[in-house]
Amino acid sequence: MYAPDYDAHVYRDVLLDNVNSEPINRGHDDESIQYGDFTYDRLTLANCRVGRDPLIQLTCTSPRPGVSGHFRALTIRNSASHDGKVVDLGGGPRNSKLENAVSYYFHDTPAPGVVTRVVSVKFPDAMRDGNYHSIENWTGSDVRAAEVNDVPFPELLAPVDDLPPATLVTSVRRVGGKLTIRGVAEDNGAIASITVNGQLAQIVAQQDGVADWEIILDAAAGAHLIAQSTDRAGNIERMPHELDAPAP
Repeated sequence: MYAPDYDAHVYRDVLLDNVNSEPINRGHDDESIQYGDFTYDRLTLANCRVGRDPLIQLTCTSPRPGVSGHFRALTIRNSASHDGKVVDLGGGPRNSKLENAVSYYFHDTPAPGVVTRVVSVKFPDAMRDGNYHSIENWTGSDVRAAEVNDVPFPELLAPVDDLPPATLVTSVRRVGGKLTIRGVAEDNGAIASITVNGQLAQIVAQQDGVADWEIILDAAAGAHLIAQSTDRAGNIERMPHELDAPAP
């Protein structure tokens, strides 16, 4: 994660494996500035053996107060910097325009239910709410940490699924007076139902938002076919698949 422009960023289930330099870089790299909040939920650093910089670089400053980053369910496996520090400001040029401290919160660290706040030593006024100190094998020389209370893990984004699904008829087979119709439907979530000419099709398999379906219709009712899907968020396909059934 290099030179990020953090602002309402949400990361979940991230694995960084065998990264040998700056796995989690600070905001705007050498500017070390952050404009908004971010969260990492279930971040794993595996086999990351880095040099002078820490595994996680704290962004130093922000143009507005109260900016933060949050880590929950952080796993560090076979990973370390040369001096063992996990979080610090990082090496190289630093931002000389110090405005407001950026706080990093580590939830359930070092124990379940505990929240540890880390801030830069450049902002002593930001450390008046607790006993800030260095933590062996955790903090570098440019930051301090303290346990804090009543800091929830924030929900920065509440995305709404407003994308409709898509349906494709893959085969139409006429047997006597019946039509056997098969197809697929796709969605970024999950398919709730498929209809053909208003009649409910059977979903025979579904995985990762792709559903296989089939239906048997009376041939007389299926001269022109309209296949349409609805997803579990309630979005109805806007452009159903239309085609003429094969002639007898």
